[in-house]
Amino acid sequence: MFFASQGKVLVLNSANGVWAGTTAGPATAVAVDPKNPKVVYAGGWGMWKSTDSGKSWAKLTRAPSDTILGLSVDTNSVVYVATQAAPPASTDGETFYPAPAGVWRSTDGGSTWTNLKLLPGLGANGVLHDPLSGNVYAGTQSMGMAVYARPTTPVLSVSPPRLTFSASAGGTDPAPQNLVIANTGVGSLTWTAAKTQSWLSLGQITSTLASGASIQVPVHADPSALIKGQYTDAIVISAAGAGSSPWTAGVTLNVAGWDTTTTLTTAAPSAKIGIPVKFTAKVSTTGSHAPTGAVTFIDGENTLGNAILTAGSANYTTSALVLGTHSITAAYPGDSYNAYGKSDPLSETIIAAPTVTTTGASAITSASATLSGTVTANFATTQYWFVYGLSATALKGKTPATASLTGGGVHKVNASLTGLSPKTKYFFALVATNAAGTTIGSPLSFTTQ
Repeated sequence: MFFASQGKVLVLNSANGVWAGTTAGPATAVAVDPKNPKVVYAGGWGMWKSTDSGKSWAKLTRAPSDTILGLSVDTNSVVYVATQAAPPASTDGETFYPAPAGVWRSTDGGSTWTNLKLLPGLGANGVLHDPLSGNVYAGTQSMGMAVYARPTTPVLSVSPPRLTFSASAGGTDPAPQNLVIANTGVGSLTWTAAKTQSWLSLGQITSTLASGASIQVPVHADPSALIKGQYTDAIVISAAGAGSSPWTAGVTLNVAGWDTTTTLTTAAPSAKIGIPVKFTAKVSTTGSHAPTGAVTFIDGENTLGNAILTAGSANYTTSALVLGTHSITAAYPGDSYNAYGKSDPLSETIIAAPTVTTTGASAITSASATLSGTVTANFATTQYWFVYGLSATALKGKTPATASLTGGGVHKVNASLTGLSPKTKYFFALVATNAAGTTIGSPLSFTTQ
């Protein structure tokens, strides 16, 4: 014996008369299959099924709702549930049909469900199958009781209400899915299926079902002739003279582009300002259709320009990059068969010859002086020194070259001169050099004491 109490399913031990809790739940309703008493269903905040008299339970993840208020099983093992409104997914991540509330029926042990449409727009608080009349009774809070009378003619039933496939453009077929077509009434019916789109096919389009019989019909989606996008169709199943005919099952095919990889290279990772720099983007795909279209070249967040792909490669040349370090990327927008892709950032440094200013001399004695100036390296590794002499046009003396400067900021520099002659006028200038060129500052002069 089973009993749902305070959110638990309790089982009575016939040997000692003790009730014990099970792992099903939280549950508010429980029902035993009269045709196979080892099969037990429990419902509440979700739905569970046991095939070993309640010793172990499995959650039915395709139940029509996560709020089950009533359960009943008839003598043919058909399950009826009373539900409240169900969200597309419960808080624990279990997926449910986004089904309307009401009374639902399963003829395959809870794998698929059919809405009996007894209570349009209303939830049901309880459900009961009468084995004598074959009727199903459902109760509500505000509208009293509804009755589903045992049919006297064939009744067509189809589930699930929608099939969704995912595939790649021009690729192979995804795994087929099944439509369950059943005759839940009395007498035989002959059903036929029709669809519109050429990418959709059925493993069978007609058959005859005896009372209580069902059939699983494979449904196939073929993306081999399709480009990226979402495609829809409807399968209409009808049976002349049968109740609940016709049924419509929606089909959605989501076709994605094939994954692509975009790589970016440069002919020179460092270039002098104003000199053209060539970037090459290569786009490859995991699919069988070569990428087509244009690649966009981007500097940070600013678009530089576009270049057309030829045999998977696109070249873009520019001389407009300003002084400094740039983060260059290449973006491929995709085409009819291939998906979007973007390269990793590539560093490109635009350099210039140093900017130099000779600023003066200090700490002057009869035999020495300290020379000063400023250097801007302009993003290239830069060395500097001072030249000096007795004429502005004959600066033949030279201080030792100093440690390298980098970056784009202004550096204050100096050097000491010794061994000078007293009361003598000297001319001097600051010199700096890097990969982009050498710059000599304007000469200045001082006189020793």
